[in-house]
Amino acid sequence: MTCLLAWKIPPPDNEKDQRVIAMAASWLGRPFPIVPHYRATISEPQTFFRDQLQSRLPSLKIEEEKRLNLLPPVDLFLPEHNMVIEIQGPFHYVNGDSKTRNGSTLLKIALLQKAGFEVIEIPVKPRWNQDLMKPFIDQIKKRTNSQ
Repeated sequence: MTCLLAWKIPPPDNEKDQRVIAMAASWLGRPFPIVPHYRATISEPQTFFRDQLQSRLPSLKIEEEKRLNLLPPVDLFLPEHNMVIEIQGPFHYVNGDSKTRNGSTLLKIALLQKAGFEVIEIPVKPRWNQDLMKPFIDQIKKRTNSQ
């Protein structure tokens, strides 16, 4: 005789845990009883990159802190190109090392790609400037066929 127990585990009180569990449930195609609250947080590097991108490609439509498919907001969204740009500051990495992305960042990127979005990740360096941004802006320019 097999005994099966169904456990109903209440969602965690911690908002960060709720967001990670909601993303994991999405990956598994399972409903999550809570839609996590996401605060729109626009960082200085995000604003700086957006401004540089917009100045180089003035006709490019850019949306900030856009929620896509119940996922956490993306930093920048180019709706005409189905492209997401994520500015990855130190908190997106294990120990802030700029090499090993943390689990929630990896899961978010994977979910966006699974949903059909092209994702460009831009790691922010301590001395971030226009010269360091140029290759990323050139990459976006090429992928969007922008002039």
